Amino acid sequence: MQIRALERIFTLHFLAVAFGGLALACAMFFAAAASGVSLHVLATITDVFFKLAAVIFGSSWALNRYFTARTDVLQIRVDPTIEIMTAPTKERLFVCRLDIVNTGKALTSAFDESLEFYSVEVENGEITYRVFHTWPEQHPHPVDPIEPGAWSAVSTAVLMPQEARIVQVYLALRFETGELWTWHRHFAATIT
Repeated sequence: MQIRALERIFTLHFLAVAFGGLALACAMFFAAAASGVSLHVLATITDVFFKLAAVIFGSSWALNRYFTARTDVLQIRVDPTIEIMTAPTKERLFVCRLDIVNTGKALTSAFDESLEFYSVEVENGEITYRVFHTWPEQHPHPVDPIEPGAWSAVSTAVLMPQEARIVQVYLALRFETGELWTWHRHFAATIT
């Protein structure tokens, strides 16, 4: 959990962390300079300031590069394309395409994928999730490894319950390594 927080700090907030550290070092330098110390002590403080600034900025940059270019952690993004259409029989179709993109620097291992579609409903003041379709119906679908920067897609169309106003799509990927990776998202069930 602490590594995740550190990763988030040094990837999403890199500039704020680096410049915040530099601002702290500047504040310490100016406080020392304003206190009326001798020229020799001020020269030592200046030397320490520049070394501290270099260490702060350099370590922040190194951690940023480590977390963004690492190969020891699976890095996947899902790009969904969802449409809800009316069939000629007036039934609603939930048309779904999920592009599973390997944003990492290493080849993923092979994996099995499965999808579940839920109708999200409010009953007696509580939210309930009802599965209305599972893909594939029997066994998870096997997928070959994905190259860095490449993608694999799953596309399906299912009949949607008439009462459904919100649909949750749940994707599960089980890798050969035993790792389970999941993704889910809610979509408004409006007709396009």
